[in-house]
Amino acid sequence: MSLNKDRIYFLGKDPHWAFVWWKIAPQTLEKARASLGGEAGRTRFVLRVHDVTDIVFNGENAHSTYVIEVTGETDHWYLHIPVANRNYCVEAGLEVEGRFSRILLSNTLSLPPDRPSDLAQEEWSTIEIGVRGK
Repeated sequence: MSLNKDRIYFLGKDPHWAFVWWKIAPQTLEKARASLGGEAGRTRFVLRVHDVTDIVFNGENAHSTYVIEVTGETDHWYLHIPVANRNYCVEAGLEVEGRFSRILLSNTLSLPPDRPSDLAQEEWSTIEIGVRGK
């Protein structure tokens, strides 16, 4: 895998948990730090989780957003998702004093409901079993 290719993957685990993995090139991090100006030394790496159900996300129009500060040297994180049966995406980036510099935007993830399906119609399949040797 090339160290110069930035990427992010957002995967569902169950209705209330998801997993995000990222790879960010050092030069990309430096560019994001520079975009925040002289306060770049006080930046923190964060994940912004956006509820984007039924919208085309433009970076500002999410139904709700919450921020998680990533601590330690890691390239992945498990996220608790408070509301099931919604669509989410994640922005990874640097933040300082309320200003945010996006580095990566994930795929949109559709999480399932946290209850049994409303579909009750049964569907059965049959398998033809043949006799060998004929």
